[in-house]
Parts: sequence; structure tokens; C-alpha cells
Amino acid sequence: MPLSNNFTSNFVSSLPYARDSKNILEYQDTNPKSRVSNCTLKLIVGVKRKTYYLIHRKYQDGKSATRKIKLGNAESHQLTDIRDIYLDTANKLNQGDFVTIETKRSRETFEELVDFYLSRKPNIVEEDKKTMLRIKDYIGHTKLKNIDRAFVLRFLERYKTPASKKYHKELIQRVWNFSKNENSQLTKLLYSLEPPTSFTINHTKQPSDKLLERHEFQKYLDLTELANNQDKKDLLKLFFYLGQHPYSEICKMRWDQIKPDTTIEGNPMFWWMEKGFHKNKKQTHTVYLHPKVMEIIERHRGQDDTYVFVNMNTKDANGNLLPYTDNSFRKDIAKMLPYFENFEIRALRATQITNLATANIVDYEAIGGHITKSTTQRVYVRGWNEKRLELMNAWMQIIDDILSMKC
Repeated sequence: MPLSNNFTSNFVSSLPYARDSKNILEYQDTNPKSRVSNCTLKLIVGVKRKTYYLIHRKYQDGKSATRKIKLGNAESHQLTDIRDIYLDTANKLNQGDFVTIETKRSRETFEELVDFYLSRKPNIVEEDKKTMLRIKDYIGHTKLKNIDRAFVLRFLERYKTPASKKYHKELIQRVWNFSKNENSQLTKLLYSLEPPTSFTINHTKQPSDKLLERHEFQKYLDLTELANNQDKKDLLKLFFYLGQHPYSEICKMRWDQIKPDTTIEGNPMFWWMEKGFHKNKKQTHTVYLHPKVMEIIERHRGQDDTYVFVNMNTKDANGNLLPYTDNSFRKDIAKMLPYFENFEIRALRATQITNLATANIVDYEAIGGHITKSTTQRVYVRGWNEKRLELMNAWMQIIDDILSMKC
């Protein structure tokens, strides 16, 4: 049986989403404005949406026939608009008129902003694109005139952490401002509206104190063997050796990024040339691939033409294999963590740089791509590849020394 409540905007927005499909709740409006003969305004709260329905009961020849008509989602419609649609539809039903709910999409909806942005930005970061499409799925049909600060704040309530709220808010702001300046059909309207993201979400990222201690190096390498396939065993080792971002960079390593080079010391060597690394689309981050690292990489040659490591269980819409993600490692890492004192997988980057710093090696920042901080360094300093070669060799030597109990 549905729960009876007086529908108000605050009441609807305060309702938590269902934990799963078994906990979906139904609410029936008792507001006097919704009292229409043979009709009921109902709200169904699911896992991702709160959806309004009109329930019409018609009695004919002593029999009851019920019709359920979807009116819209709470995420994309104001309650006042839903009531207007409800009353108009209910009156038509009681007069015996044929009813269809208008589903044609207006050009002045948030969906248009997302579509316009993605059409002009084909090289957007894949994670940003996926998130924009999820936002579009939630609020795409909302008219732009109905999107204000209160609307965005209500939408962001579904996200738990300040970081997640801030990220989704920034994506909304990005597509809004882009159309405001570039979409000639919507520019006038958008300039007439109050910016819906003109508020601040206080979030200061605190540096982590997690670290893989030296006496835990051997333990880490041994525990990588707990992973459920050879790909993930090797990736976990590369996370440790390379010290780069594990999921956004190492997992997405491509064959066309690996370049041979004999210009240093006259010996064959390989470099990982990662253009537009992480969230920086302009710079190219260069990482020296030590022979021990290349030995691991070469074991996977021939699996895929694009990525070095591919998840055999994940494909895109065209049937192409996709790289591993953080979700792929959740169970494997969960098995490892209880064996360490104060560690998480992203601490391997800090572990590498901390050990290079404590070894008093000059310009240790270069191994993480953080050396070119000034115009002078960026334009006039030469030889950073030699420094990266020196740093990676030093790091691999530190590992060997620790594993052989030399320090």
C-alpha cells in the first residue's frame, strides 16, 4: 500500500532514494490541490529516480479498470509543473478524452547543453564524458529556465562526499558556460538566467600519510601473486616499479606510447611517452622503462593492438577490449591490505618519491613529471630525460638493495 503524504517540494526532495529494487517506496498525494474524481497523484521513489504517476480508476459495467500514466521525474520537473500536468490530464480522462503525455523534447533543456558540448569536444577525458552522460540521464529533460542554484543543490544531494559534489557541480558549470559563449541559439537565454552553479562547495583535499615501508617491499611483491590473473599480477608490480597513477595512467598504457631511444648512453632503451597525461592535455609526460619493467610489458605483446593490458571481460560498443579500471582491483587489493601497517595502492607513488628524496637525489620531482614549474625550467633547461633515466635507475637500485637486505 502506498504511504499517504501531503506533497510539497521540500518533502519530495527530502525523500532518500531506495537502497535497491526491493526497497522501492510509493507515496500518494493528499494535498487538496490534487483531489480529482477517479484520479490519484502518486510518487514512486526508486534507486535512481523519483517518478510521478497519475493513477486513473474507471468503473464500467460494475468492473474497475486502472490506468497508470507517467507524468515526469522529480529531478527534472518542479512539483507545481507536475500538478498542472496532473490536473489537466485528469480532467481530460474524466471527460472521456484520449490522452497522451507530451514527450517532445524542448530545445531549451539541459540535454541540449550536454549534447552541444560533447559534439564540440570529441577528445574530452573519458571519465568526464561518462559522468556528463549520467548527469544528462538524470536532469536532461529539465528546462533551462527551471535550473537554478536550488535545483543544482538538490541534485547534488545524491552524492555523499564534498569531492564528488564539487566534481559534478563543475561539470554542470562547464557545459553551461560553454553553451553560454558558443551556442548562438541559446546564448541570449543563458545570459538572461542566473548562473546555477554560483555557489561554493568547501572541499580541501588533505594529503595522505599512507606509505609502503621499506620492510614491506618484499611482502608487497609476494602478495601481488594473490591477484586472480597474470595481467593483474603484472600491473600490481608495475604500480610499484613505475610509481605513476595506477588506474588513470598505467592501466591505460598503449603500445603507441612506448618509444625506443638510443640517444642516451648508446644503449637500446624504451620510454613511455604519455601525451596529455592524467588531466593535463597539453604536456607530454616521459617515463623511462627500466629493463625489468620492459620484461613485464613484453609478456603482453600480441594480446591487443591498442592497449598493453586489456580486460578480457570488458568490451566497448564496437567489441574492442577495454583496459582495467580501479573496480577491477577491488577484491585483489582487499586481500592485500590487512598485511600492511599504513598503506593504500595510491601510496606507491608517494613511496617512490619519498625514497628518492631521503636518498638526497637532486631533482627527484622529475620522476613524477613535476619538474617544469617555471618558465626558465620549461624553456631553457635541457636534459630532463637524462635525469629521469638516472632517477628510475636509482629507484630500481633502491628496491634491489632493500630486497637483498643491503640497506
